[in-house]
Amino acid sequence: MINKLRIKGFKSINQAEVELKSINVFIGANGVGKSNFMLFFHLLNNIYEKRLEYYSMIKGADKLLHFGPKNTDNIEGGIEFNHEKEYKFSLVPIDENKLNIKSELVSYNDSIVDKVDYFEKGMSIDNFLGASDKESLLKEKGMENSPIYSCIKNYFEDFKIYHFHDTTNNASIRTPCSINNNVRLMGDGGNIAAILYYL
Repeated sequence: MINKLRIKGFKSINQAEVELKSINVFIGANGVGKSNFMLFFHLLNNIYEKRLEYYSMIKGADKLLHFGPKNTDNIEGGIEFNHEKEYKFSLVPIDENKLNIKSELVSYNDSIVDKVDYFEKGMSIDNFLGASDKESLLKEKGMENSPIYSCIKNYFEDFKIYHFHDTTNNASIRTPCSINNNVRLMGDGGNIAAILYYL
């Protein structure tokens, strides 16, 4: 389970550390940052799926940085799972209004839950994945025989983003879909009719 998010320099969010429970409800006036908080998950997903270059080029690095590059020189973030494993990253703007990975780090402290045999109990393990790379190394590292990377990779594989904000006539949620497309709900709700029919 995701238990904590750390966000710095992302869109309207200057700095935030948010602890999450099993169910979380965000309520607030327009323009206070609810949607940008949710967009942070999109950023994480694009980093993990090695689409940061394309994502930042489409969105524009100047619009992703808090009040633009003149006020913010990097985006930092972290996602913590089960109070023990965390993925952290730092992004910097580069030419063509894109973002580049300055650094990414996986942290593990086995003093709370899981015991990995070759780590001493209570030891904090920090692993730098890389620096100045166009795309994340987390996914490919997770395919190696490493308990830290593979565990973080599994967490990223498991969490999904569902955002049904587009309800216009041409929205995916209103278009026809195959009745057999019912294994997993799509992020834009495009197969919600098939899922409901199956249920």
